[in-house]
Amino acid sequence: MASVDDAFSYAQSLSANEQHVLIERLLEALPPHDFKPSDSDLAEVQRRSAEFDAGRMESFSWEEVQDSIKRKLSGQ
Repeated sequence: MASVDDAFSYAQSLSANEQHVLIERLLEALPPHDFKPSDSDLAEVQRRSAEFDAGRMESFSWEEVQDSIKRKLSGQ
């Protein structure tokens, strides 16, 4: 049986489209889970949502977040 590292190495050799299909299939294959956030986690989400709705929090697109992470990782 292949290891997770073997599977990951193989997945990296796939085209971007094939990787997306693989990810979708893996996510669909996961069993359902009964995740329930804690009361403190829910309170924090509600606090942040209220801050955003009130215009006191800036939002960023996923592309902006990715670019920022890449810059930080490359030392720029």
